[in-house]
Amino acid sequence: MIKLTSKLYPDAIESFERALQYDQKNVYALAGLGDCYRRQKDYAKALEYYNEALEINMDHMPALNQRAVVFSRTHQYTLAERDWSYLLALDPDSAPALNGLGTVCLANGELDEAFAYFNKALEANRHFALALNNRAVIYVRRNQHDLAFQDLDNAISNGRGFALPHFNRANLYTALGKIEDALHDYELYFKKYVPEDDEEDDLDERIRRIDNLGLKLSYNGDYKNAIRAFKMVQRAQYDNYSVQYNLAVAMVRYQPKQSSHTSSIGKARKQLEELLKTSTDDSRRATALYGLAGLVALRGEKTAIEGLKKAVELSSHVIEWARQDAAWHDLRGYPEFESILNQSWS
Repeated sequence: MIKLTSKLYPDAIESFERALQYDQKNVYALAGLGDCYRRQKDYAKALEYYNEALEINMDHMPALNQRAVVFSRTHQYTLAERDWSYLLALDPDSAPALNGLGTVCLANGELDEAFAYFNKALEANRHFALALNNRAVIYVRRNQHDLAFQDLDNAISNGRGFALPHFNRANLYTALGKIEDALHDYELYFKKYVPEDDEEDDLDERIRRIDNLGLKLSYNGDYKNAIRAFKMVQRAQYDNYSVQYNLAVAMVRYQPKQSSHTSSIGKARKQLEELLKTSTDDSRRATALYGLAGLVALRGEKTAIEGLKKAVELSSHVIEWARQDAAWHDLRGYPEFESILNQSWS
């Protein structure tokens, strides 16, 4: 079967529907429609077609496997286990079924059982990139880092365009303090990432992880790498006021005399002003006031403290931000600023 891409969906759907006009019980066309909708994340529609295909032929292994994938992605693990178990009865050496049962065990916290299934999947197909990636997850949890790296390296080699092992290897590099290597793998992850191929539908959480890494790097004074992290988040189309602010702060701190930072600061200011103008929620207004004050603090101007006070009046959670935010470095030691930091917050 050809690998569908988003540009091919309309043509593929039309072709499968045309096939059904000639034969309403064409299992391959029904399963093909299920695949189209699954890859578009329309899981309800995908299930309709997989169910119809399997009502005609319960032993149709591709539809059986992909229906289990949909059940797994929608956290219906009992149903996923049922389908993968049936698939395994049809084909005891089915690597997708063995790997799928491993993911169910992993979701249920049964690490030893999951590990056994991933091993069996790799006995059936030692080049199966998804099973290598999943087994690496368990090695990481067991602190067996060398084995995790080995599996992730092999998953990347065998998986060609498979993006997820890059993300997991980057996480491992991050945990070990190898930031340059981690950022390189995160960049490769986004370069290879195809939404339709996402096995976990978890992009938002991955973006937050990289954004948080950027914040940590910025707080620790590693502005160069913080900029790399924030720019990755931007390229992933998460260019909101928070990311733009954090990027502007890191850029100014990294190269204070660069005039090119003006546009980045201006963009952050515009987004924060819009947030302040349109928000009625105190927490979001406090965020906007805090960010605008931070941009003033970047210039070392004490008037920023007045803006910080206004933000604190709306929500004291911004105090913790100011304690770590590199934007405020030039104002540390001023009694008025330190008194704000010493306040309790909730």
